[in-house]
Amino acid sequence: MTAQLIGESRSTIVYNRRAGRFRDAETGQFVPRMRVLLEIDAERARTQTRLQGLTRRMVSQSISLGEWQQQVGEVIKDSHLRMSMMGAGGRSQMSSRHWGTIGRLLRDEYERLDNVAEQL
Repeated sequence: MTAQLIGESRSTIVYNRRAGRFRDAETGQFVPRMRVLLEIDAERARTQTRLQGLTRRMVSQSISLGEWQQQVGEVIKDSHLRMSMMGAGGRSQMSSRHWGTIGRLLRDEYERLDNVAEQL
């Protein structure tokens, strides 16, 4: 069974549970660790770009503070989900424990986001 590495990405990397490794879906070859690390870095960069864009829009007043907070929360949530799925080896590998860990992380992130919004 295989699962895509990062939900939204165009990556062709899939996790093969039987082998316990990632494969390239197009070539069938095992993926070197460096490529997986590059996928992680690409996700981080996409998230950073989205957050910076939202912050610029809020500063320029094209979105309200409330809209900024809501959209930043969504970006953070989506990134945590994609990274957690990757770490678990794909969505199909996610257990109740994984989902619970994400929930706790998000609760803490949302609390910090609330504090930032209050300070702004």
